Amino acid sequence: MSFKHTILFFCALSFAAACKQAAVPDLKPTSVGISVKYDPAFGGMPAGGIEVHFKDVTTGNLYMEKTNTDGMLEFRHIPAGTYDISASIALSAEEVFEFSGILLPDSSIFNASVANKRITARANNVEMVLKTGRSGALIIKQLYYSGSSIQKGASLRDQFVEIYNNSADTLYADGLCFAQLKGTVSNVIPKPLPSWLFEDGRLNWQKSIGMPADIDANGTYVYTESLYQFPGNGNQYPVAPGKSILLAQNAQNHKAPYTNPNGTVITPEDPSLTVDLSRAEFEVFFGDGLASDINNPEVTDMINIQKQGKDMILDIQGRDAYVLFRMPLEPLKKYPSPEFTVINTKTTYHFQVPDSLVLDAVDCLHFTPARRGPKKLNANLDAGFVSILNQYSSQALIRKQLRTVDGRIILQDTNNSTADFQLISPAKPKEF
Repeated sequence: MSFKHTILFFCALSFAAACKQAAVPDLKPTSVGISVKYDPAFGGMPAGGIEVHFKDVTTGNLYMEKTNTDGMLEFRHIPAGTYDISASIALSAEEVFEFSGILLPDSSIFNASVANKRITARANNVEMVLKTGRSGALIIKQLYYSGSSIQKGASLRDQFVEIYNNSADTLYADGLCFAQLKGTVSNVIPKPLPSWLFEDGRLNWQKSIGMPADIDANGTYVYTESLYQFPGNGNQYPVAPGKSILLAQNAQNHKAPYTNPNGTVITPEDPSLTVDLSRAEFEVFFGDGLASDINNPEVTDMINIQKQGKDMILDIQGRDAYVLFRMPLEPLKKYPSPEFTVINTKTTYHFQVPDSLVLDAVDCLHFTPARRGPKKLNANLDAGFVSILNQYSSQALIRKQLRTVDGRIILQDTNNSTADFQLISPAKPKEF
């Protein structure tokens, strides 16, 4: 490009920035230095040869480079803006042992991610730590939180979660826990920044009243907003290999008319927009007076350990994160949300769940990038995130099929929901 053309090019960029200042406040080219290392638990070695993906949240433009032998790379001449940054590598047990001396039972995927990173026209440096999490045998197969048309479907009443046995052995749902996590849902960060928030808007749980100073409260735990447990004595609710169970907000046939507790008959105008959950294996029932919270006596009720609101309502805007885990022998500790500086009647408490207990996790972020809040899960649990495009759209998120072995479908589980899930419409509970 000639000098003249270069000048014209940057003039055009400046003009575009002036016209769209609210949407894209700074289009000046800049550079970003990336440093990638392995988890200190695996020696903290520099991670060479790692693909780092750099995605512009506003434009969708994607940049990719590989780290050098020192685990370093530089993205040059990219527009300032907000980016999602991710890195991932699959390693055999032998390769992990070679650099760390730690012998894992199987191959592992190491992930690192930074969401909504603001890159300015000044010098930028980002440090990333590759962590590995367990691949669960019982995993979240399908998430349906968008709901269906308020006028023609079932609104929020038909939300569900499908849990799948991704292993070759019969497993039991007995005692399994499903939780929605506590975290920031807004991208509006107050100024000045309070001590209980990080710069990206995440809650700083280290600031919770009573939190021990000698633990990594943010890096190795998650905190529940609501918590439900599957009942059973250990072998009452088997899940065969390649089979799934449904956890319904309301285990009704939402395609058919029903009468709510107020005596009102509700008929969906377009049954194809919603789902039949009358044969779900489990449902959540509070009985707290919400008209749509109807108990199906043929469906097993969950144990409500921690309730939020008047029913198990999944955030329709996609601002929840979800985990599956099993309760430890010792009771879980509870801590107040970090924004509380004193204990009073409005203080809310949240169970602290070690990452090591989590079997599967999915981070959901708002479908509009400009309004997206921060992630709630660390990269070892979910290096990515998922989004449903529209509310009341009948759309669901379903895990991708990896391969089929002896007729059993194995679903993709890399601990990166961006890679593992795809969007379907309408929701299809137990399609396979």
